[in-house]
Amino acid sequence: TISGQPHMTEACSDELVIITVARISPEKNTLGAIRFLQGIDPGTCRITWHLYGTHTDPDYYRQCKEAASGIPINVQFHGEIEHSAIRGVLERGHVMYMPTLGENYGHSIVEAFVSGTPVLISDKTPWIDLESKKAGWDISLDSAGFGKIIEQLVTMSPEEYSEFCHGAFNLGKQIANNPDHLEQNYRLFEHE
Repeated sequence: TISGQPHMTEACSDELVIITVARISPEKNTLGAIRFLQGIDPGTCRITWHLYGTHTDPDYYRQCKEAASGIPINVQFHGEIEHSAIRGVLERGHVMYMPTLGENYGHSIVEAFVSGTPVLISDKTPWIDLESKKAGWDISLDSAGFGKIIEQLVTMSPEEYSEFCHGAFNLGKQIANNPDHLEQNYRLFEHE
């Protein structure tokens, strides 16, 4: 069982840190994720986006890197990450961002919840109605809402951001302590 408190990343003061843990691939919608942030206005806040994940299509990877150079965000591609390092990486971020084309479960999304990191994902996963749970946001893929949520995170008060961290962590606890998810949970927490 999972209990305790979430980690607490401070609300954005001078830098907002976005984390993605997923393959660089069309299925994970990496290029779409980049394009959703093209028109973003970071204001006075520096935004850094760390992408962790392998790629198998060099042409798609090149397209992603080219598109990333055209958005007003510092984008860093880190390649593969050890499973045991995922939680620590997520805990250093303000939001886990993954507008995927579809997930049956989404282990990295659940990892984010358990780490107390709010998520910004598409509505194509089992994890929906997140804003009402103060655990994050699930948005339609045809929406301009992804950039708007990032802009909202930049200006969010520490109190409001803390609510989202606690909401994500509470949802992670519910998922982890649910016997229906036992096998996925065992794999998720075996490195602790």
